[in-house]
Parts: sequence; structure tokens; C-alpha cells
Amino acid sequence: MEYTHIEQDCYGVSLGSEEEAYHMETSVTEAGELPHTQIFVYSLGKVSDPATDTFSRVGSPQDIQDLKLNRDDAIAAEETEYLTSFSSLVYPELTVAVQAKKALRTRINQLIRNWVAYRDNFEDRTGEVQVFPTVDPDLEDSLKEAYAAARDARIEAESAVEDAEEALEDAKTELDHVLTLLSVYDNELIFCGNLTTTFANYVSQIDTEGSAATNYRTGTLEPLITAFCTAAQASHTTTSNQVATQRKAVEDATTAKAEAESALAAAQAAEDAALAAVRDACPEFDPTTV
Repeated sequence: MEYTHIEQDCYGVSLGSEEEAYHMETSVTEAGELPHTQIFVYSLGKVSDPATDTFSRVGSPQDIQDLKLNRDDAIAAEETEYLTSFSSLVYPELTVAVQAKKALRTRINQLIRNWVAYRDNFEDRTGEVQVFPTVDPDLEDSLKEAYAAARDARIEAESAVEDAEEALEDAKTELDHVLTLLSVYDNELIFCGNLTTTFANYVSQIDTEGSAATNYRTGTLEPLITAFCTAAQASHTTTSNQVATQRKAVEDATTAKAEAESALAAAQAAEDAALAAVRDACPEFDPTTV
């Protein structure tokens, strides 16, 4: 945005006998968004005496388009008002002058805002042929907003499917891992069974060797074998439980992926419907603009 520049001089003048006048001189030095710097409306007094002209108001968008930009052109056109970029106002009381200073700045600021709104939202001199009936702009905006929301929902649904696929792959990988462990512990249990059978045969033989051999068997070998087989059984049980848990995780992840894919299909359908609704109302609608 370009800014309108205003210069303002305010000063008091003694008139004698304790009387004072308060002067406020305002100049527009840069037009900014306005079409020109002439924004103050003056009313013509005597044609031969510019000093009799009086300040009327800060112009409106219509004023700054329709009124002449100087006194001479207004006189030539036999008009009673004209525009100027300079105003000089005098007030007999300080309180009134202070209020007038604030009011003038407020009205200048409002003029600029009104002009921009007029230029951007109202004025249309392109000569373009418009076809009616048209869609209510509020309805069109709401349809576009609905499409944008549906598109965002579809994007979220796509992301959910990707997350579900990743979770399913992770669950399958973990299941493969615990199944491998279970296979190891299955072999350990087979080994323990063979070891126990072999050891039982050994016991029947070694007990005939005497008390020393029996004591070695019961005090050393048998506890080691028992501890190993007990640990193997515990590991197998734990891993079996992990396999069951992980199989359930794979089932849940598979279900979650299916649900995510179903949600994506619904979101895509909703987006397609929302886009169709916008294009019914606005055939030239570009989805990339929202």
C-alpha cells in the first residue's frame, strides 16, 4: 500500500486585548492510494476575491472524482465548489481548535479508507457484460470453504493411511522377530527333552557305581540340567505370549489400515462432491486458489 502524506502546522496568534486565534494549516504532499492530492472541498465566495472562499469539508470518493481540481476551473464550469490540496482554518478557542485538529485527521483517514474500498470493491468501468442470475457471493464463498475443508480432510486421510501402513509393517516385522525367537526356544525344549531322557538312562547306570557317583549326580549335574531346562521353558512361555500379543497387534494394524483406507475413500468422495458443487455455481473455479 502507498501512503498519503499530510503536513500540518498548528499555531496560535495574539490578536491583542488578550484575544487569540488558533490556526491550522494542512497540506497533502503525496497522494498515496488517492488519485490526486486535492481532497479539501471549498465553496466559492466572491469570484473576484479568493479570500472569501470557505472550507466546506473533507471530500468523499464522489467529490474527488466529480469536483474541479482548482478554483479557476470551477469558475469556468460555473460550479460552486472545487478541490484543493491545502486548507487553512482558524478557531477562536483552543478547545475547539484541538477537537478540530483531531476531527480533520480522522476525516482524512476515513476518506482514504473509503476511497480504497470504493476503488477495489465498487467501481467497475470495464464495460464487461454480466450475466444474471448469478450465485449469491456468500453462497459461493461457503461452497469454496466447504471444498477447501474437504480437501484438507482428504489430505489428512491420506496421511492416516500412510501411518497405518507403516504401523502394519512394523507389527509384521516384530512378529517375524518373535517367531524366530520362538523357533529357537522350540529347539531348546526339544534339546531339553532329549537331554532329560539321556540323563535318566545315565542315572540308572551311574547309581550302580556307588554313593560317590550318586552324590555327584544329585549335587552337580542334575541341578544344572534342571536349571537350564527350567530357563528354556520360561523363555519359551514368554516368547509364546509375545507371539500371541504380536499376532493380535498385526490383526489390529490390518484392521486400522482397512479403516483408514475406507476413510480415505469417503474423504475423496466428499472432496469430489464439494468440488462439483463449487463448479456448478462457479464453472471457472480453480481449486488451487483456495
